[in-house]
Amino acid sequence: MIDPITIFAACKAAHAGIRECIDLYQDFKKDGKDVGDIVNDIGGHLGAFFTHQESFKEAENRQNYSHPKTYPSIKKRWTEYCASSSWSKWRRS
Repeated sequence: MIDPITIFAACKAAHAGIRECIDLYQDFKKDGKDVGDIVNDIGGHLGAFFTHQESFKEAENRQNYSHPKTYPSIKKRWTEYCASSSWSKWRRS
């Protein structure tokens, strides 16, 4: 037969173990909620960032199409240079 002190000690250890498990569960639940809140905040900010980035790209593309950059060709620039006074004086002599 098991003596009553041993049974009491076993019950007390089992109670402490169960209590520890309940405390861990509550901590995990709280931490999980905190992590969930953090992930939702980050997700919201990232979503807003990518939405604004996309609208910025669209505005930039509209601006590029409405005002295309034109550069004079090399041939045109060379012709203008040859027509300048210093080159034409040298060429004529």
